[in-house]
Amino acid sequence: MQLCECKCGQKVSKEENKFIRGHNRKGKTKETDESVERGAEKHSKWMKNGGASFVASFRTEDSFQKQAEKMQGRTKETHVGVRRMAEKHLGNIPWNKELTKETDERLKKVSERMKNGGSTYAASFITEESRIRGGENRRGKNHGMWKGGISFEPYGLDFNNKLKKYIREKFNHTCIICESSAKIPHHIDYNKKNNQEDNFVLLCKKCHAKTNSNREHWKVRFRNSK
Repeated sequence: MQLCECKCGQKVSKEENKFIRGHNRKGKTKETDESVERGAEKHSKWMKNGGASFVASFRTEDSFQKQAEKMQGRTKETHVGVRRMAEKHLGNIPWNKELTKETDERLKKVSERMKNGGSTYAASFITEESRIRGGENRRGKNHGMWKGGISFEPYGLDFNNKLKKYIREKFNHTCIICESSAKIPHHIDYNKKNNQEDNFVLLCKKCHAKTNSNREHWKVRFRNSK
């Protein structure tokens, strides 16, 4: 499989493709590329001529509820579509990773647009009722990452302060992913009762939250890093 021609180092999903989706315009702006400029002008004209109202007409409470009911309970283990999507995006690097509005013109424009009413427009579709219902649809067994309640299982008795201190010192209080300061011992196999020393890595709070999804990916990565 060939690499994406934007030189990001990632592999394309199909042999006939030259770029990963979205990477063909990576780094291009309407100021530097004619095709991007034409696309931006076309989109702007469409939005001004009723496009925004057309899009908003589909965003109803009923449509949100139907979509939530349709997706409820689907996981990559039980639904082939979700599994394909997870495999497709596994390992992909977001185009805006490590970019900020101070260093990237596109993010700066998005930030300015949100300050000038963009966030208010998006929030206009969210009601108190939808917030409550959305929370209920993503809680407990209804959450897409539900694993049968294993987060409520107790840790083994040997997962004590002495062991935690040893793990932190072993990894020099450094997160194995981002190399920032860390203090959370993480079970590689996600088994709270398997407290063997070689079943731990050390993570910071931010990276520990990442490991709640794509668990198989993290298991392999952590085992290979030891």
